[in-house]
Amino acid sequence: FTEHIPLKEVPQAIQKEKLVRFLLDFQRETGAEKIGVLGLNPHAGDNGVLGNEEEIITETIQEANQSITHHPSSTIFYGPLVPDIAFTPKMRESFTHYVAMYHDQGLAPLKALYFDESINVSLNLPIIRTSVDHGTAFDIAYRSDRSVNLKSYIEAVQAAISILKRRNWHS
Repeated sequence: FTEHIPLKEVPQAIQKEKLVRFLLDFQRETGAEKIGVLGLNPHAGDNGVLGNEEEIITETIQEANQSITHHPSSTIFYGPLVPDIAFTPKMRESFTHYVAMYHDQGLAPLKALYFDESINVSLNLPIIRTSVDHGTAFDIAYRSDRSVNLKSYIEAVQAAISILKRRNWHS
């Protein structure tokens, strides 16, 4: 959800209105039908013992679910999920998309599990922007002794096409 900001600024950046807008935009752009929303704190706050940001996240999830009237199920967003178990095999059976509260909370497990195929999608732009998630790959660029895996690139192109089709369908 948040962008590249220092970790100490993340709690203040979790604001209900911004997060609701982000969740709704995320669902509209991806078409995902079941989205896991991570809590900020360990154990998703443990009912306030480890922080109260999850109260805002919970209210946000409820409001976002109530705002989606075009979907047959009134529940698309689930959470706040406990971050340290959100990416276990069993949880990944339940969710194809996740929203993390800060950069490394989502990218560390994503890259560990799907490094060769993960992508980045920028929301709320007048253009469609997708990219590979592994960076510039300067370590292998222009080197014939290193193999290149195009899976992430192909996924980024396919995601852009999918978003374009969804945008054209909604207009």
